[in-house]
Parts: sequence; structure tokens; C-alpha cells
Amino acid sequence: MKYFRFQYILPRIVLIVALLLATEVGSGYFVRWGLIAGGEASVGAKIEIGQVETSLLKTRLLITDLAVANPSSPMKNLMEADRVEIDFSSPALLRKNLIADYGIVSGLRFSTPRETSGALPDRPTSPEKTNQENWLAPLAKEKAQGWLTDLESRFSVDIRDQLESVRLAEEMAQRWPVKYQQFEIAAREIKADAKRLEERARVARKNPLRNMEFLAQLPQETSKLRRSLRDLQAQLAQLPAELAADRDAVLAARLQDEQLIREHLELDALDAQSLTNYLLGEQITGPVGEAISWIRWARQLVPARGSKTPAASGRGEDIFFPGSKRLPDFLVRTLRLEGAGRMGGQPVQLVGVVRDWTTQPELHSQPTTLELTTTGGMPLSIKARLDRATEVPYDEYFVDSSGMVLPKLKLGNQGPLRLSVAPSTANLSVRIQIHGDRLRGSLQITQRGLEIEPTLPPNLLGGRMQSVLAQSVSRIDQSQTEVTLGGTLDAPRMRFTSTLGTELAQAIQQAATDVARAEADRLVAQGRQEVDAQLAKFTGQFEKFQSKLAGEMAGPGEIIASLLGQRGEGTPQIGRSPFGQLFK
Repeated sequence: MKYFRFQYILPRIVLIVALLLATEVGSGYFVRWGLIAGGEASVGAKIEIGQVETSLLKTRLLITDLAVANPSSPMKNLMEADRVEIDFSSPALLRKNLIADYGIVSGLRFSTPRETSGALPDRPTSPEKTNQENWLAPLAKEKAQGWLTDLESRFSVDIRDQLESVRLAEEMAQRWPVKYQQFEIAAREIKADAKRLEERARVARKNPLRNMEFLAQLPQETSKLRRSLRDLQAQLAQLPAELAADRDAVLAARLQDEQLIREHLELDALDAQSLTNYLLGEQITGPVGEAISWIRWARQLVPARGSKTPAASGRGEDIFFPGSKRLPDFLVRTLRLEGAGRMGGQPVQLVGVVRDWTTQPELHSQPTTLELTTTGGMPLSIKARLDRATEVPYDEYFVDSSGMVLPKLKLGNQGPLRLSVAPSTANLSVRIQIHGDRLRGSLQITQRGLEIEPTLPPNLLGGRMQSVLAQSVSRIDQSQTEVTLGGTLDAPRMRFTSTLGTELAQAIQQAATDVARAEADRLVAQGRQEVDAQLAKFTGQFEKFQSKLAGEMAGPGEIIASLLGQRGEGTPQIGRSPFGQLFK
């Protein structure tokens, strides 16, 4: 019997054990480095891993504290996971294939904030390809904002300066007192001339011989003075016609001004689709844009057939015999997902499973599928199917929710009209298909129990329209919103309609119309009041003028009649009131 040569065998056993221990302990560092390097090259942003544990004996991989940064938003993570554990197949690993029947990802979270930027130092931040502003039809959005701004300006502009009746009344108030004064001056001059002529005649008659020339001219001077008096009386006789013409002009202008006021406050129809874009655009495009970003990332995780770049060959050549089945380099048949997070401001718990995930779909006959459910304030059921059976990739996504609680919403924060929507319940249905790069899908949201509080700026418009608009929108208690997607993943198009926009447009239009009519009535009444006040003022002024002028002209008339020997025939009268029945 031969004895073992321990001095020969023992060192070799120790060396083999040491190599196994070094592999068990040190392989984790190499795997961690490879996951970070390869992942960052694929995602285009930082990937952080707390620790990696591997075991070749157990063919097990454990990753802790995984964080994948968002390349489009470096201060956020696409996802975080506390723990990723995968058990690989030993026979497949011997053939350099990472094949796992089961794995689990726990502590999964999405769109979490970062303390430092996740952008790679040698790569600029990739901008978000989705131009959400183009989805909204900016012209339609500007049209809604322009309608509200125009509405505000109509109430802010003082139209009184444009009222012709007020201008004419004010012009009459300035012109007629001047005319009265001119008549009074003319009457006083005639009175003074009559008294001077009477005094000279009285003196001349005491000594007729010495004043024969004056007495001879006295009839002519008296007749001249009488003509001046009659001319003044003739001008006074024309005053009623002039005042009637001025009054008719004011009344005609007032009718035109009332029409101008109502036309100024006559509102154009508010387009419901423009209002929908204005109020709901940010609420819709944000989540939809984020969903499309996730779809793009999923396309990177499950690439199209043949898109994976083959690794550089080492020595020799792989030969696959007829009938043998070639396996993909990486395949996880079942990966369980567990996590928590916040969606729409609501805390949720999520549980799901990913099946048949591989980076070489041409070597695997089954499509990659995802089933995910959430519980909490945002109960969702998410299903996805990523089929790579043909050269053209085909993806489809289904999202359904019933009785989800929507948080308080702020709509139209950047414009003159803002709406506060109290928390409400909603049903959600999403259907998205991507064939190649072509995008097609729809999203439907039904909300119930709506409580809407409108807010307008604290100016003239807000003060008059706030309560009327609040009463109008209080009748809206539910809405249905439908979003239609089209275009491509890199250039998506979106169109959406909502009964909320239609009903709000009707409520705003009705409230604005009611306020505009009330404002028009107020301005019309104010204009009438001002014009009537001016006309009443003219009545009082003329009565004073008439009384005063009658006293001024009574004396000259008697003097002239006496000088002409007509005393007793009656003194000339000023005439009837020029206003007649114009004022009562």
C-alpha cells in the first residue's frame, strides 16, 4: 500500500482553496465594476451600486443600494432598488450564459430625487426628446390666454372718453355760458346807449335851438338803436332752434354711444378646445411625456432583434451543431418586483413580475412581459408586452385603474384664470401600441365629484366676475378627458378633448356675458345720467339768463318807444323761452 505524499498534495489543495476563496470574495468587485461601466454606457447616466456579492459555488448574484440616474433629468433617478437577488443556472454559467429562472427586486422606487447630479462628466445631459409644447398646439393655447386677456382689457379700459354724447354735453356746458355772457354784454351796451341817448334828448329839448342838429339826427340814432335791439331779439329768437339742434345731437350721440358700449363689451365665443389646452395641458403632457420616456428606456432594456453588438471573439470559434439550442447571453425567466413610492402625490405599494427578459430576443421565443399592480391612493394595474418575434419590434401597454384618488389640482397657473380642483375620484384607462417607431394610443380619464373654485386677478375683472363665475362652475361635478397619441417615439403627437373644457368654456362665457351686460347697462345708465344732468343744468342756466336779460332789455325798449313816440304800444319783449317744451 502506497502512502499519499502530503507534502506534494497539500500545497496544491491549499492553492486551489485559496483560488476559490479569492474568486468568491474578489469576483464581486469585478462584477460591480462591469455592471456600472456597462450600465452607464447603455443608459447614458450614472449608475451607483452600494455592494455586489457573488458566489460561483451557489451561482448567486446580490446587488444592494442600486440607483440608476435619469439622463434627461440628472437630479432624479429613473429607479432605485434596495436589493436585487438573482440565482443563475450553473450549467448555463459554465457555457458563459447568465440564465436565471428566478430573481427578486425589492425596495423598488421610481423617479426619486438625487442629492447630486447623475450626469456623466464626459457626456452632456441628453435633452428630453419629447417637445411637450408642440403637443399642445401653442396657437390654440395662446388663443385662450388672448381671449381672457382681451376680456380683462375690455373691463379695464375707461370707455367714457369715447362717448360722443358726453363730449357734446361737456362742450355745450362750456359753449353756452359764453354765449349767454355775450348776450348779456350786448344787452347792457344797448341799455347804456339807450340811457345816454335819452339823457341827451332830455337835455337837448330844454334848448332846442342850440341842439337842432342833434334833435334832427335823434330819429336816426333812435332807429339805429332800435335795429340793434331787434337784431339782438332776432338772435334770441334763434336760441330755441340752436338748443333743440344741440339737444337732438346729444340724444342721437347717446343712442350711438349706447350701441358702442354694448359692442365694446360684446364677447367673442370662447373656443372650448383652446381652453382645454390652456387649463389641462400641463396636467396631461407631464405624465404622458414621462410615460413615453419610460417606454424609450424599456426599448433599451429589451432591444430589437440583432441590435446587440456581439462581443469580441477570443481564441477559437464557437460552433453550434445542428439540433443544438443556442441560449442568449442574458435571460431572466421570472423577476419579481416589490417596492413602494408616490404616484400623483399619493403613497403606493407595488408588486409585479417581469417574465422572459433577455438582451438577445432573437434567441428566445417568448416575448418579455410585465405585470404590475399598485395599492393605496393610486390603485393601478399595469401590463406590458414587448414582442421581438419579428425584425420590427412591437410593444403594447395597458394601464387600468378604478376609484383612484386624484390629489388637489391647480389648473392655469400661468394665466389670468386659475382653477383649484378639490381631490376627486377617477377611473383611468390607457392603451398604447408601438410598432417599430410608430406610436399609437389612447388615454381616458373619468372624474367624479368635482369641486372647482375659480380665481381671477384682484382687479376690475376679478371683482365683478369672481362670484358669477364661481356660481357657474359650481354646476360642474364630473368630466371625461380623452387623449389620442400618434407620431413616433422621437416625435410624438398628442390631441386631447375634455368635457371639462367644454363645460368650463360655457360657464366662463355665460359668466362673462352676464358681467358684460351688467357693465354695459351700468355705463349706459351712467351716460344717460350725466347727459340728463347737463341738460337739466342748461334749463336752469337759461331760466336765469332769461330773467336777467329781460330786466336788462326792458328799459331800452321803453326808452326807444318813448323817443319814437311809441310809448303805450308796449315794450319789445325778449320772446318766449328758447327752450319751449324741450325741458320739463
